Amino acid sequence: MDIELYFWFIDRGDFEDDQRNKVDMEIQKVSMHREHSQKLENGYYVGKMMHVIRKTIIKKTKKPFTIDPSLANLKDGNSK
Repeated sequence: MDIELYFWFIDRGDFEDDQRNKVDMEIQKVSMHREHSQKLENGYYVGKMMHVIRKTIIKKTKKPFTIDPSLANLKDGNSK
């Protein structure tokens, strides 16, 4: 994961700042620990990102924006 994106998520409180994640300043990348990679793959973090995007769109356009309710189920899934 790109280091800027990773720390943006950390600052927002969307990701846990886990010492098991390996930050490589030289190549500006973060290798996420297996537990966090699984949350990303299973959609847990994707659901959080969708809500951030939705709030940003509403704020910038000042128009309603709805996400398909079935997408909310992504964050609750545990399967691959």
